[in-house]
Amino acid sequence: QKGIFRVMIHNTIRMIKNYPRPFWLISFSQFGIFYVCHGMLLFFPQILNQVSNHNANLELCEVVTQANFEEKNEQVESNCIDHLDFSAYLNVMILQALNLVGYILISIFVNIVGRLSIFVFILFSTGICGIAIILIKNTLIATYLYMWLLLCGVSSNLLNTVTYENFPTNLRWAKVFSYTFFSLFYIKIFFRSMAMSTTLLFGRIGALTGSNVAGILLENSCNSLFIISAAFLFICTALAFFVSTKSSHQDET
Repeated sequence: QKGIFRVMIHNTIRMIKNYPRPFWLISFSQFGIFYVCHGMLLFFPQILNQVSNHNANLELCEVVTQANFEEKNEQVESNCIDHLDFSAYLNVMILQALNLVGYILISIFVNIVGRLSIFVFILFSTGICGIAIILIKNTLIATYLYMWLLLCGVSSNLLNTVTYENFPTNLRWAKVFSYTFFSLFYIKIFFRSMAMSTTLLFGRIGALTGSNVAGILLENSCNSLFIISAAFLFICTALAFFVSTKSSHQDET
């Protein structure tokens, strides 16, 4: 087991050294996408519940700040809110339906317009929504913009295909491990799967970071939460131009 663990660490380091550009670009993109779509999704029902109980002609962050202030100053024995407005359930179901539609549309148009165009459209438009949320004084419109912001997650699976093509199944220097045909076969599939797992690891770290940061900023600086999310998406949009979306490696046979 120790030998396998050493091989994993060794091959990961060699993979990063040989392909630093696609590895770090894809890893940061996964981090930013997961930061927004999973980190902020955690508080989506809570925000919807707060919006349903306040004036609709306010900015979303004004409603959140006001609701948090009321909860802190509420003199009751239990501060637990056990009621969730029906509109919160409805909007969550709409969000999941939009995710399904998004995956279907991507599968239809990916071979027509190309992955780069889809990346730019999704990430840039969702980033614009992050800025618009803090400017629009209408909670209903802001809610739907929030839902579109969370739809940036549909680009994650498409990014996985880019990872698949940017890392070969085998590397020429990996033949030093090929003592038998079985080990050769094992090495050939090892590097691509490791690249996929490692880049997605950064995505999961982004989701964990986003959920913790969102909880803190919702209490103290709601506007900053959406500005940071929009900044991540704009950066990911720019990085999409530097990540190759065409296969640059040929598998050995």
